This record gives sequence, C-alpha cells and structure tokens, in this order.
Amino acid sequence: MDCRNLHVESLLQCASLSKESKSVTFFYVPLTKFCHWDCTITHCALCSENLTREWKHYEIQSVRNAALRQLAHSSSTFPYDSGWYAAGWAVDGKVADYRSAHQCFLSNYETHPWIQIHLDGYYFISFVRLYNRQDGAGERLHDVSLWVFQDAYSFTACGFFKGPGITKQVVEILCEDNVLRNIVRLQIIHGSYNSLALCEVEVFIST
Repeated sequence: MDCRNLHVESLLQCASLSKESKSVTFFYVPLTKFCHWDCTITHCALCSENLTREWKHYEIQSVRNAALRQLAHSSSTFPYDSGWYAAGWAVDGKVADYRSAHQCFLSNYETHPWIQIHLDGYYFISFVRLYNRQDGAGERLHDVSLWVFQDAYSFTACGFFKGPGITKQVVEILCEDNVLRNIVRLQIIHGSYNSLALCEVEVFIST
C-alpha cells in the first residue's frame, strides 16, 4: 500500500491531512503517532487482519451503500460470454474471483464507455468506492469521471480518477455535491479504445 506518511501530533491532525487531500480513507498508528493518507489501496480478500493490527483504519462517515443490488445498465457489454460481464455484477455485493473478470462489469471497447446505477432513493452522496478488476490489465481503468444525477437534465461532475489504475486497486472518489441525487454514472472520458471494467461499485450516502 503506497501512501503519504508523516509523524503527527494527534489523530485530529491526521484527519486534517486526509481531508485536505480529499482522501476518503486514512490510517493512524496510535503507538507511534504515524499518519498514512492519500493511499493507493489494493483489495486482498485473504489478508490476515494481524498484518495491520497496529494500524487504525478510518474513513468518512456514511450511512450505507445505496447501490447494493440496485438497477444498473451500461453503454455496452463485452460481447464474448456476455452474461458474465453485465452491469448488474458491479452491484451484487461481491468482489469477483481474482482468476478472471467473470462476475465483474466489463464493457466492450469503445470511446467513452460508462456504467450507470439507479439508487433506491434520493440521497446526498458521500463517496463512491470502485473495485478494479482482479485478474490483470488494471491499467485500463483511467480518466474515470463520476457524474451524479437528480434527473436527466440536472447532473454534475462530482469527482475524477486520473489513473492509470493497477490490478486489484480500490479507488475511492470523494463527492462533495450537496444536492439530493438518485443516479450515479462512471465514464471514461479520454482516449478512443477503452474498456471499462469494475468488479464492484459502492455508493455511500450521508445523512
């Protein structure tokens, strides 16, 4: 895990550093007062908690993941074995097996592929967490814009991930929009031969 690191005076100072960099997650070691923020995080389903037991994990307060098992659709689906790559796999609550991209959303190759998720109500969106593909080619996740919609005519760009990503990366995009929204769209906006692959999308809401 690659982070910015600094010895700090307190947990509060660590939280302040994280907020300034618009990081959703940060880590604090109480024993040494060491702060880790602005991290590149990778998903590891089999990692032992003992490896990081001295670190305390913090993130922006949220209520729940409002994207879980909600309606999702996309600009396209990868055409071969397409049933394994449909948009619905990105909101099934599971990060797919690392050995393939099956049960992940995978678009066909196009200029600006996107996935759109309809939440189960109108919410203030706190942050969005993306799980990159686990089997390889993680660098294909790049230049992803986060759009939030109130309706078809009222939307705004809420965040951006430049990338390129890495395999198994967990990307967190902070959303500071203060309008109730019910649709989230993630779209690659640069390049001409792109495939958007996401094993899970979580949309965390605030009160």
